[in-house]
Amino acid sequence: MNEIESPVAPETESRSAVGSRWWRLSAAWALLSWTSQPPLSWWPLCIVAVIPLLCAAKTDPISRKRFAVLFLAGTCYWAVTLQGLRHANPLIYPCWIVLSAYLGIYPVFFVLVLRRLLRRGAATLWAAPVAWVGMECIRNYLLTGISAAMLGHALSDVPSMIQIADLGGTYAVSLIIVAANVALLSAWTYGAQRFTGSGEPDRADESPDGSPTVIVVIVLWTATYFYGRFRLGQPTRPSETTLALIGRSE
Repeated sequence: MNEIESPVAPETESRSAVGSRWWRLSAAWALLSWTSQPPLSWWPLCIVAVIPLLCAAKTDPISRKRFAVLFLAGTCYWAVTLQGLRHANPLIYPCWIVLSAYLGIYPVFFVLVLRRLLRRGAATLWAAPVAWVGMECIRNYLLTGISAAMLGHALSDVPSMIQIADLGGTYAVSLIIVAANVALLSAWTYGAQRFTGSGEPDRADESPDGSPTVIVVIVLWTATYFYGRFRLGQPTRPSETTLALIGRSE
């Protein structure tokens, strides 16, 4: 008697593969984001740190369980990032965990908002930076607000690339970083499509080779760099402000 293959096997395998991919994407985002920030400060990793979330936003199918995986990764990331809080007092431990869990919601919201924008036909080049900066803005002002470890802080050791903060704060720096992530993902997708022989663009609103996205981001980063050099080259003058730092001696 010939064996009859189960009609649900391919679907089950597909869901299992997507679920495994979500674990990898979530872990990659958390690891890249943490290593790009202090104490390691491997800042070049910030231009690829958001790529896992961009891929997650374009992955189908999606479920609450997979969002829970991303939430768990976000909670772990913030717990490690803010672990210094626990040293002040043992009673802060539960607050540290609760705060990390609260902040772990934001990468989930970013993916949800980005998916909604992409489904409405928005171009990834502007949808991703707007969604990311929007999440950072909400995080910085909602409730009491917490602005620690913003994406733009990863470039704090690169003076030429952070002078645009006088135009749009750290949000402007975060915006160009996310744009760089989009450009690199676009270039990688094009290369993968050429390697596999597929000529389909990643999105209908983007060209098959992703060149407009890459060109726009190169121009954006070049302008940012030269603006930074211009601002750093301006003469400084003594400050007329008197600062007093007062602290207890313990």
